[in-house]
Amino acid sequence: MAPGAKLVVQDAGFRTDNCGDLPGIGCAVVDLNPIFQQAYTQGARIHTNSWGDNENAAVQNNYSAASQDVDEFMFNHPDFLILFAAGNSGPGTGTVGSPSTAKNGISVGATQRGTAANSMASFSSCGPTTDGRIKPDLTMPGQSIVSARNDTNVASNNCATTTMSGTSMASAAAAGMAALVRQYYTDGFYPTGAAVVANRFTPSAALVKATLLNSTKTMTGTGTGPVPNNCQGWGRILLDDTLFFTGQARTLFAADDAGFPQGASGQTKTFTVQVAAGQPLRVTLAWTDFPSTPAASINLNNDLDLTVSGPSGTFLGNVFSASQSVAGGAADRRNNVEQVTLNAPAAGSYTITVRAFNVPSSAQPFALVVSGAVNTGTGPTTIFSDDFETDRGWVANPAGTDTATTGRWERAVPQATASTGTKQLGTANSGQFDLVTGATAGAAAGDNDIDGGTTSIQSPAIAIPAGGTVTLSFASYFSHLTNSTTDDFFRVQVVGATTTQTVFEVRGAATNVNAAWATRSVDISAFAGQSIRILVSAADAAGGSLVEAGVDDVVITRQ
Repeated sequence: MAPGAKLVVQDAGFRTDNCGDLPGIGCAVVDLNPIFQQAYTQGARIHTNSWGDNENAAVQNNYSAASQDVDEFMFNHPDFLILFAAGNSGPGTGTVGSPSTAKNGISVGATQRGTAANSMASFSSCGPTTDGRIKPDLTMPGQSIVSARNDTNVASNNCATTTMSGTSMASAAAAGMAALVRQYYTDGFYPTGAAVVANRFTPSAALVKATLLNSTKTMTGTGTGPVPNNCQGWGRILLDDTLFFTGQARTLFAADDAGFPQGASGQTKTFTVQVAAGQPLRVTLAWTDFPSTPAASINLNNDLDLTVSGPSGTFLGNVFSASQSVAGGAADRRNNVEQVTLNAPAAGSYTITVRAFNVPSSAQPFALVVSGAVNTGTGPTTIFSDDFETDRGWVANPAGTDTATTGRWERAVPQATASTGTKQLGTANSGQFDLVTGATAGAAAGDNDIDGGTTSIQSPAIAIPAGGTVTLSFASYFSHLTNSTTDDFFRVQVVGATTTQTVFEVRGAATNVNAAWATRSVDISAFAGQSIRILVSAADAAGGSLVEAGVDDVVITRQ
């Protein structure tokens, strides 16, 4: 496979020790970051390793310092995918070796070869890791593999072959598959199934990993069991089941998404696909997580959740029975890969939701791969959505310059007020909560309206992907009595990396305007590729005006 690939070979020598038998990396193993950097600098973007860092230790499946190095380098170089052989100490539970226990890399187990590839090789190490994560991730043939032979003579230029067994062989084969996946994207085969120059892009390591895992086939032979499984992980790589080429029945949706800002909790992004019957539906979410430490009891830092909803029901990532998704269960709090598989999905529209459960350590991009009889159509992708039913981190008076004495913006359940008609709505546009200028009604309509100047509230940071048409929509109202003037206003601004742009504004006037929800949409494509915040302001600047405002259902989409 990948016969035209260029190789960087790093020789660490051989000497028996208690680590990896590789004197070039030491025992204890040295910091691996410079070793990965050497290959990266020479152009490598896929790095396969057939060694362990504590091969003679009583505990093999821990998160070691070398595991941390793998996660650290991949986090700092998000286009660099590292693979490790799972080890040859199987098939006992918890025999998978570090550093293949790293979160971000791919741990590769071994199957038998040829027509027996539906069965595990008996020596292949099995998971889980000490904190309960699924490792190995996937499998490739690793038993009785014929490959190049080293005769230990650097001057011979020999072309001999030899037959060997081990997850070392499987890991190298998986790296070749990763190279084919990467070429699929860099040559522009996605999304049309044919190479198109304009469609070329460089995939993240997370997207290559997600594509490989999406392609895995559940093994049912000797030493297997239903997936996800301690020995076969998610199964054996079969790229035909995921990569789409012109004329095939199974199609592909793939996304490298900017994800969520640091501190995100509860934010969601949604993707809609149309699914026809007749093909299994598989959805894979993967992200390159912030590195952990060997001292941590749980090694996942940034935690995302996958949910798939449609005519077949609602399914959480990694809730499986008999190798397919089942309804119910609980969200995964250990793995940075989540999958949903429906072997016989009912036809119809499916919504795929990626949710930031907790993102404390850094901004968190993610990769999403969907395969089956899927069609994304022309519908937009939701980048950000807030109906204010939960607190997602909007900050009142973010600049510390507000002057309003009453009627300040807050997230609350509003109470209705009336003066010559409704001035503050007692119902949100959806649900119970909205953003409102002073939620409490008071004894009179003017008790808690905006008085004394300006009030403002600002969203959490929102990462906008580069390219495409980006649209901000929101429901709002701005109401006032006839004592209002053009000094009063309701304003929505986008705060970008270098500029702040007013995208919607309405001014007061000497007329009576009652409160009524209306949906607004504005193009904010100028901010594509940036991290932004939405700033909402309102003011009674005329002095003594009765002014109220509300906002609900803020949504940003990308077409």
